[in-house]
Amino acid sequence: GKSVKKKLVVGSKFKKGFHKPFKSIILVESISFIMSQTLGKIWIHAVWSTKDIKPLIKPEIEQDVFQFMIDEFKEQKSTLRIINGMPDHVHCWFLLNPQKSTSEVIKQVKGHSSHLINQHDFLKEKFAWQVGYAAFSVSESNIK
Repeated sequence: GKSVKKKLVVGSKFKKGFHKPFKSIILVESISFIMSQTLGKIWIHAVWSTKDIKPLIKPEIEQDVFQFMIDEFKEQKSTLRIINGMPDHVHCWFLLNPQKSTSEVIKQVKGHSSHLINQHDFLKEKFAWQVGYAAFSVSESNIK
């Protein structure tokens, strides 16, 4: 890691009358820190639907579809906690890999799973996910 030294001033140093200073000014001569790794714990609840919101995820293929998605979350090093859905959409609750963005992980999961669904000929028509998605951060205190 790299040591960084900074001079940090908390408060106001403006001329008298121009800006009223804080009651106290704290001057910190130097701050040293070493950051040798990335830490991130962002839980995401993501939802996306099939293209044109068609009910294509039938009960007979649901487990295979979910398994394709589970495998890709593992590949993305994003821990999947819950996966569930309906015939026209899925819900995924996962711990985001701090080296990746939410959109990057979801793009890979959607792309990989739709490719495998089509490769295995589960449906008579071509399978695709809707272009967008919804993603919300979830407080770790809500995770049981």
